[in-house]
Amino acid sequence: MNKECSPPSHEVAESIAPLICDLPVSQQHEIHRVIAKLTKFEGPLPPPHLLKEYEQIIPGGAERLLMLLEKQAAHRSTIEQQLVNADIQAKRRGQAIAAILSSLFGIIAGILGYFDHDWLAGCIALSTITSLAVIFVLGKQPEPSTSAA
Repeated sequence: MNKECSPPSHEVAESIAPLICDLPVSQQHEIHRVIAKLTKFEGPLPPPHLLKEYEQIIPGGAERLLMLLEKQAAHRSTIEQQLVNADIQAKRRGQAIAAILSSLFGIIAGILGYFDHDWLAGCIALSTITSLAVIFVLGKQPEPSTSAA
């Protein structure tokens, strides 16, 4: 049994290096390969040891990678701000249209009531008020019911 111990290539391998050194060399290489495949990181920044390796392979590579991440974060922030602004504008536009339409229907109901069309004026006024109340209470237009008839 050959007891040559190959050096670990990652922090994970360093923590289990004594266990790996007790295995035959062929198994050590296999375990190192598996550990290398399972090593991962989360988030936008790679771990410092990977940045160091990037810098060794491509001089200035780590700086370029960090600049790329900064640009991506700024781009994402800009897009999110544009979405928020567009949502605010759409809500303002909807409120303006609702105010105009409710005023228009109120005026129509008033005119109809003045010319002795009380029932029609009442129906228009009541439906307008009910629709506005439902929209403001729910915060959106009511969804159609999906009950089976």
